[in-house]
Amino acid sequence: MSKPSFDDSINDAPSPQPGTDPAGAGHSSGAGAASGAATGADNSSGSQAVSGAAADDAAAGQGARVGDNFQSEHTTRAQRIIQSQLVKFVLVGGFSAVVDFGSTALFTFAFGLSDGVSKALGFVLGTLTAYFINRRWTFQAEPSGRRFAITMVTYGLTFIVQWGLYKVSIPWLEGFDLNAFWVRAISFVIAQGTATVLNFLIQKFLIFKR
Repeated sequence: MSKPSFDDSINDAPSPQPGTDPAGAGHSSGAGAASGAATGADNSSGSQAVSGAAADDAAAGQGARVGDNFQSEHTTRAQRIIQSQLVKFVLVGGFSAVVDFGSTALFTFAFGLSDGVSKALGFVLGTLTAYFINRRWTFQAEPSGRRFAITMVTYGLTFIVQWGLYKVSIPWLEGFDLNAFWVRAISFVIAQGTATVLNFLIQKFLIFKR
């Protein structure tokens, strides 16, 4: 029985399959791992960038909301102040109108003065009453001779409007066969209402402006 030769042992060894490369497989696995790591790093960087952008957007949105809230609060506060002053001014105007009309009626029916003279005297008394109460209560302003002078000039201008409306309204209302008292009462309301609006606007935005 013959012994196998060295050449036969070599020939019987299994040969590599076509297309396989054991050494190459090791290299391929290392490359895949490196590629996966690189992809993970890119994804992490992208996620961080997106998160940072979202945080910036959130901060910007919060800042815009804070700005809007501040502006809204400031506007609301200003509106409350104006409304409060307007309410006070109307109340003072109502009281001053009582003084004005009461004096006008007194001078007309008790003292027999003409409508023009009676209205002028009543206007002066009502104006002084309105000025001192508005200065201390409505606008809370310090005493000022200059402000008082400007206010009196303003009232003088509005008096022309008020006196003119009063004088014009009387003969117009007399055409409706109304009582003499109601003719003058309605004329007074028309004239006083117009003068009150003008006085508030001038005093609020010019005389007592802060």
